[in-house]
Amino acid sequence: MKLVLRNFQSHNHSEIQIPAGITALLGDNDSGKTAVVRALRWLFWNRPSGESFRSHWGGPTEVLLKTDHGWISRIRDDRRNVYVVNGQTLSAVKLQVPREVSDFFKVDRINFQFQSDPPFLLGSSPGERANYIQKITRMNVIFIAEDLLRQKIKRLSADIVHSKSQAEALSTELSRYPDLSQIYNEIQRLRRKEEKLEKLKQSLNNLTQRIEDHYKIQSEIQTLKAYMKLSKRINRLDQKISQKEDLIKRYNRLGSILSEFRRVLADLNKTKTILDQLKARWNEILPEVCPICGRPLGSNTYLKM
Repeated sequence: MKLVLRNFQSHNHSEIQIPAGITALLGDNDSGKTAVVRALRWLFWNRPSGESFRSHWGGPTEVLLKTDHGWISRIRDDRRNVYVVNGQTLSAVKLQVPREVSDFFKVDRINFQFQSDPPFLLGSSPGERANYIQKITRMNVIFIAEDLLRQKIKRLSADIVHSKSQAEALSTELSRYPDLSQIYNEIQRLRRKEEKLEKLKQSLNNLTQRIEDHYKIQSEIQTLKAYMKLSKRINRLDQKISQKEDLIKRYNRLGSILSEFRRVLADLNKTKTILDQLKARWNEILPEVCPICGRPLGSNTYLKM
């Protein structure tokens, strides 16, 4: 295990190898032994608070501990006051220690002994020594479990006595009803009848629904029949309309033919008038004797071209 101190009290940059087991720090006065213990306390329990432990020459103060299963760092500077556990940054709020830090170390104050402290356990009372030993060996867990088990047995015993009392009271109460078995059988019979009644109700509801569906279908059939009759009438009307439209078209064609006939007749009348005028003019200019052959010419003689 390796401990690194940066800008912590008198330590500018110190690296200390801590072997497994019990470790003692030896050195002259004011060599920084207490600062190392104080740095570990700051790392483990976030104490002391404030900034009195920061070096006067400035710079970030850091206590870093590397172990076989990871590393943890406590950092304080002008902007940060954090823990870093295996790369995860955690805020250090007042004197609180993040749960991840406590789970990482599992260290108690019994693990530290100062120079001015009395010999370990020798200066403690028998009760304190017993508590220390139980805590170190985790015997306290067994005692706690034993107390919890004793309390649980006591509660279960009380519950058993209470249950027996209730059972006796119920037995006395049941003795007042000698025909309880018959009543139970009657209740079961009524329940079976109730189940049959529920099935009949369900069947009745289904039948009622089918009847309603039947009437609905009949109504729709009648509506469809009315629609079919109306459709037939509409078809007949469509046929009559088509016939009328054909008659109108024929009438219009006849009107066109009649107009054309009247136009042709008018042209014929004009042509006849012109022809009569030509005949009259012919008769006026026709000589009595043909100047070529000398034959006499009458009013019915026409020039053949």
